[in-house]
Amino acid sequence: MKKLLLICLLSSNAMATFTNESELSLVNTSGNSNVENYIGKTKSKIELESNSFQLGGHYTYGTADKNLSARDWDIFAGADHKLSEKVSLTFLEQVEGNKFAGIKIRYNTDLGAKVSLFKTEKNNIDSELAYRYTVEENTLDITDHFNKALLALGHTYEHSKALKVESRLEYVANFTTSEDWEMKVKTSLYNAINSSFSLKLSYEWAKDNLPVTGATPYDRKFTTGLIAKF
Repeated sequence: MKKLLLICLLSSNAMATFTNESELSLVNTSGNSNVENYIGKTKSKIELESNSFQLGGHYTYGTADKNLSARDWDIFAGADHKLSEKVSLTFLEQVEGNKFAGIKIRYNTDLGAKVSLFKTEKNNIDSELAYRYTVEENTLDITDHFNKALLALGHTYEHSKALKVESRLEYVANFTTSEDWEMKVKTSLYNAINSSFSLKLSYEWAKDNLPVTGATPYDRKFTTGLIAKF
């Protein structure tokens, strides 16, 4: 894994291209119930010819009738090395937590490949297959180690420069505990305001087939946010 990062750093002497995408979402309802949810996300990317490096994360904080109802977060750093127009090697380190899903802290290490399956002017279908090693401490203070596999499929449809739809399906198989698999589906609609700002509507559905005792196996999230790109 360290060798992959070193190869990415040394194999290019071109000028780097830096981009950042940040998102802020707010949900506030009142009446029969008072609910407030705040979501912040950011992702920075540096591209060096056939190599790219990513750093980012997110934080969600929510209350219902002034009681804490949602809190989850993650921080990640990764690198991709392009082997061809369609295939890239990928490496990712992630730390995450989700109080209401029973995850006190979880460390994920991914190593695999990304493959472009289909690409036209308006449509792009890509996939990712990776080995994942996980160290997880749950809210019951039990620590487990898992060997997993990540299988992901993504589709992007660009209707115009102002309108885009992205969908992604993720399945995580657990070789250590076979019944403890996870699945996530996310669809997002982007409407550009100008070259720097966009509105985003997003729906996310997730299932943990073997959640911690007391946690529900399903999570659903609908958000409206403002995205800034630089």
